[in-house]
Amino acid sequence: MTEIDASQVAMHRSLAYGLFAQLYEYPDETLHQKLTSEGLLEQLEQSVLVVDESVQGAALWSLDLEDMVLSQLQSDFTRLFDVGAIGRPPCPLDGGAYAGAARMKSMEECLRFYNHFGLQLNQEMKAMPDQLGTELEFLHFLSHQQVQLLEDQQSGQSYWQAECDFLDRELLFWFPKMITELNKLEGAPFYKSLSIVLESFFGAVARRVAVTDMS
Repeated sequence: MTEIDASQVAMHRSLAYGLFAQLYEYPDETLHQKLTSEGLLEQLEQSVLVVDESVQGAALWSLDLEDMVLSQLQSDFTRLFDVGAIGRPPCPLDGGAYAGAARMKSMEECLRFYNHFGLQLNQEMKAMPDQLGTELEFLHFLSHQQVQLLEDQQSGQSYWQAECDFLDRELLFWFPKMITELNKLEGAPFYKSLSIVLESFFGAVARRVAVTDMS
């Protein structure tokens, strides 16, 4: 892969991670507007397919945006990821929930990654280190750093390796388990379709490990 190719792919990975992070936030009017009238899904589709054309996104890309009612998105998010019907979410968006007795180990491992790159959690946001949004923002950071280094004709290999390691140790481990729980539930076509795309995207990035030298 040439420097220009590697930089472009890293840029679109970074963009995709950032957009995915937005889409897994509690939907408010701003996010709803981005979805229905500002082309957020089109931006995501473009970046995802630059990274890998085989990513499974047809169900998400074909959703009728006019049917995306904000109140329904909010209800689905709360039911699936926040409190659920019995006081706890059926599909938690944090890796530790799927780690059993190793929950603390999961959070500690995430913190070691963040600290290694000089990053700290925003205490005001009260985000957990193994929360999906936090992990996606970290991957966004790593791939963005690769872009800057490659554009300066320097090696981005260390950041690429960290991205691959973090995916392997964290998201490739717990995110498929979340989808298994998600698919047991009725409704929520947006979040089900979104999660299929994200899982496929993770797999596509992981497959690049064997063929990409980011130096």
